[in-house]
Parts: sequence; structure tokens; C-alpha cells
Amino acid sequence: MQSSIVYFLIFAGIGSYWSGILLRSQISYKILLYATGGIILFSLMYLLLLDSLFAILVSLPIVVKMLITVLLIAPLAICMGMPFPLALSNLARHANYYIPCAWGINGSASVISAVLVTLL
Repeated sequence: MQSSIVYFLIFAGIGSYWSGILLRSQISYKILLYATGGIILFSLMYLLLLDSLFAILVSLPIVVKMLITVLLIAPLAICMGMPFPLALSNLARHANYYIPCAWGINGSASVISAVLVTLL
């Protein structure tokens, strides 16, 4: 469980880094649209297909399962790492004075979501 969280954070960081690279070549709302679409697409795919996939893969060796876990975590985490840096870069260009507020909202949402996940 703990290692999957670490992998998620690593791939979210990669998504954040890539959003900065992509931002130089494209318009931020296009990248944000693709990232949001990716989050929705991968979440729905996982919701619909993971039970079947796990039933098929249950007999494989643990090393193969770990590799498949990392490969399943990567696309969603990369997409989830993009929206906040894109929003911050957009704020920096248009409304620089809202950046501290955005960080505050992000921190509050992180704390609240951690509590809600435990409750749910």
C-alpha cells in the first residue's frame, strides 16, 4: 500500500514537470483539457475494468503484479499532476495576487480529502 502511494507521487511529479514543458509549446487550456479528459477516462476505465483485470492476474508472480501495478498507477497519476501547476501558471500571467489563495485552497483540500478518504 505504501509503495503505491510513493509511485503515485512520483508519477504525479512527472506530470507536473511535463505540464511545464508542454506549456512552452501549447496553450494552457488545451493541456488542462487533455489532462482532465485523461483523469476522467482513466478513472472510468479503472472503475469498470480493474476487478476483471485483477481476477485474471491473481495467479501471476508478485514481481509481475508489482510491475503491472506501477503501469496502472502511472497514467492516472501523470494526468492528476498537471492541473494545479497549469492553474498556477495561468494565475501568474493573469492574476498574480491570487497565487497564495490557490496554495491555501490546495492545502485545505488536501487535508480535508485525507480525512474524507479515511471516513469513506
